Amino acid sequence: RACRRVIEAFAYHVDHREFDRAVALFTPEAVFERPDLKACGREQIAAIFAGRPESVITRHLCGEPFFVELGADRARAVTQVTLYHAQRAEAPVPTVKGPNAIAEFHDTLERTAEGWKIAHRKGVPVLMVAP
Repeated sequence: RACRRVIEAFAYHVDHREFDRAVALFTPEAVFERPDLKACGREQIAAIFAGRPESVITRHLCGEPFFVELGADRARAVTQVTLYHAQRAEAPVPTVKGPNAIAEFHDTLERTAEGWKIAHRKGVPVLMVAP
């Protein structure tokens, strides 16, 4: 349950622009990677979010994590994610035509003195929306 909360918390904090809280979910030496980038350590992970324009709105709709490994101090999980991405507009609620991508989070989590943290996260695209 605690590992699942970490996975869910990341999506919530990123979607609500609480980037410091999202970065705190990683171990100090964590690796975060997607096809377009690889960040090592909290400082580099924080830099990814620091560059995000205020106009960007995201929503990560996460499925139930599937635990491939679950030990006392280490766990590995794959979580299906549907990603929506929009730009703030003058309208009160931006519109979207559909999801931007369906992806998976491949996570390795470790138990630390502060609780469970993400030691490695790889975002793996599964389906992308055609332009």
